[in-house]
Amino acid sequence: RPVVCARCFSCVLLCPTPTSFMAAKQDIVNHYAALEIEDENADEAIIKKAYRKLVLKWHPDKHPEGRSEAEDKIRFINAAYEVLSNPTKRATYDQQKRAVKRRAQGFGPPPAGGAPRMRIPK
Repeated sequence: RPVVCARCFSCVLLCPTPTSFMAAKQDIVNHYAALEIEDENADEAIIKKAYRKLVLKWHPDKHPEGRSEAEDKIRFINAAYEVLSNPTKRATYDQQKRAVKRRAQGFGPPPAGGAPRMRIPK
């Protein structure tokens, strides 16, 4: 089960145990996979269409025998949509996802701009 902030259900948190909603080789929650979106450059209309399709599919009233599982899936779908529908949150999420990918490849953070600080002797 992915780790999602219990307060707002939309935080992008690192999780020590990968699940189906997690990226395969990353430690960050994959909101695109939660909405079953393959293209990470999808526009808002595609994201909204995928969200509505999944909300109708996993509505708890349609799954009376597995209501708790349906409620969990709806929470993850809502959290993913909240992040991907907000341009600021989506940009932050995409930046964090790229940083995790760079770290997994063995690269550190991108180099800071400007000259390094010089130590002036006293």
